[in-house]
Amino acid sequence: MTREILFKAKRLDNGEWVEGNIVDVPEDADFMPGAYILPRLVSARADPPTKGIMLGGFFEVDPSTVCEYTGLTDKDGKKIFEGDVCLCPYIDPIFLAPWSEENSEKCKVSFERGAFIVEYEEKANILLSALSEKIEIIGSIHDGEGEQ
Repeated sequence: MTREILFKAKRLDNGEWVEGNIVDVPEDADFMPGAYILPRLVSARADPPTKGIMLGGFFEVDPSTVCEYTGLTDKDGKKIFEGDVCLCPYIDPIFLAPWSEENSEKCKVSFERGAFIVEYEEKANILLSALSEKIEIIGSIHDGEGEQ
């Protein structure tokens, strides 16, 4: 089983999110130290269509905002990244029975002990893979969305 390796982070120049490959140049490097995202480019004109990176199209990003793609999408088909804030129904970990979706709460997606999880405020954490099709992404912790 393979999954797409993808990152997103906020650009330093304008604060917008950008997705692609991450490059971290050490601070003691002679040339352009910092964190960069190289956006991916899909060429539909190639036969077959090819994927690559945009040459010269890289953006310096805030390293504290780098988020890894989980390989999963939410109920609306939106890519789920580490650090995303979502509305989640609670799934009982023993009986795997959902509590009312009307009582959904804000949760955070994080990576813990080798797996992506959904962190609840006062309940047990659940594996993201058990919930991905039931949650709705509403923002990111880096946009202040997870603050109470």
